[in-house]
Amino acid sequence: MTPDNKIESPFDNDVAPVDATPVDATAPVDATPVATATSVATPASTDYSKYQTMAETPSANERRKFDYVAVSGAVDTETITTAEGDVEKRKPASAFKLLLTKERDANDNAQSEELALPLTVVPIKYRMVMEQRTGAKGEVLVLRTSEFNGKTSDIITVTRFGADGKVVSTSAPMTVLEARKKYQTAEGKNALRDKAHIYSLVNGDLVRFVVKGTGLWEMESELHNGKTEASRAKYPFLAKYLSEFAMNDPYFLYEMQVNAAYRDHGSIKYYRPTFTKGNRISAETEKVVLEHLEDLFEYFKEMDAATKAYVPSESTPTVEEVHIEDTQGEGEY
Repeated sequence: MTPDNKIESPFDNDVAPVDATPVDATAPVDATPVATATSVATPASTDYSKYQTMAETPSANERRKFDYVAVSGAVDTETITTAEGDVEKRKPASAFKLLLTKERDANDNAQSEELALPLTVVPIKYRMVMEQRTGAKGEVLVLRTSEFNGKTSDIITVTRFGADGKVVSTSAPMTVLEARKKYQTAEGKNALRDKAHIYSLVNGDLVRFVVKGTGLWEMESELHNGKTEASRAKYPFLAKYLSEFAMNDPYFLYEMQVNAAYRDHGSIKYYRPTFTKGNRISAETEKVVLEHLEDLFEYFKEMDAATKAYVPSESTPTVEEVHIEDTQGEGEY
């Protein structure tokens, strides 16, 4: 835990953000954040420190498949006919719940259901993963690490996928720091990019809420010159949002309102998610959240133990040490 009764962020303080798209302080922002709810006193009868340890630390259980939600960074337009003629209008951002386990088409592809923003999420447990895609946005996934708790000392494996989406090879266990140093682009940049997996309640269902790039943290760049503290507070990044909670009033007792801010950097236009503290959850929801937290704690403890014990076989060679072309699609976050 961090000093002063603050909750430690799952994001390593000693690791710089990885290749997030910078945000322009002068760009227009269309999203209107949800107002922060008045804090409700935490009942003294519940020892939340026990659950906070579970939330921060990750069953003989097979690996689960979770439905997941991600805010789409794509900026789409539609043509509107007016008295003055046709006008291209920007569509608002949206979130998609991918029904990985419930609905699949004839080709075994996941079906998706569009969800409106702002989206109410009850975050339960945070995990991290690192990924690298090749080609334009949305193309074949090349490298993906196992999940971890956000520390450079965590043990992970790195899996390479072929064009058919099947596993080609998996590395022997290594630390997150070792993986960052090993997998580099030809230009010497980190090839593995960070994503947060927030196991959350959305509309009553346990799902994996995915946040990446500029949604995770604020980049230090000249585009931020002149950005005010008021602006930072109004459109918080996930790392900042998490830092505002204390041990006796943890994040999993509150709804998290997710919206999207539009960013325009000329050739790069995208939506990035924003996070605002919402209402304290009800006693009924709290019971469900704590049950999920205990279950997820045990599940991820076993998954992490399996990762540490993994031994590549001759039929599953370790991932080759090669440079990877840095071609991730613009506007990814």
